[in-house]
Amino acid sequence: MGMPGNLMVEKINAVLAGGSVAGLKDDGDLMERLARPGSLLEVARDLLDLTDEDHEYLEAIPPAVRDAIRAAIHAALEDGRPVHVSFHPSYDFEARVFDYVTAVGIELHGPYTLPAPRSSYTYKS
Repeated sequence: MGMPGNLMVEKINAVLAGGSVAGLKDDGDLMERLARPGSLLEVARDLLDLTDEDHEYLEAIPPAVRDAIRAAIHAALEDGRPVHVSFHPSYDFEARVFDYVTAVGIELHGPYTLPAPRSSYTYKS
């Protein structure tokens, strides 16, 4: 499993671009689902034409990071602002969110291949 393809990022950006934002914001069902924690994978499956590999990569993103991405997208769409997503290779998953008034930028940092290094770690309380 390789890194998220540039095509996946292009598909995401095409859907969240300026010209699409008004329609997304006016879709009450979409906005309601996007407001729910943990819903990013469901929304991505319905909204984007992603491959099985793309979905596998999105599922590998830790839930806390996925929810940060979901919340940033939801907040931007509520304000009627586009979202720009970019991918940056990294050891582990991370998301950086930038609010630059006219839009929101999300930098997704993650490993080139799965399984991600974190797959071998377990949390013990």
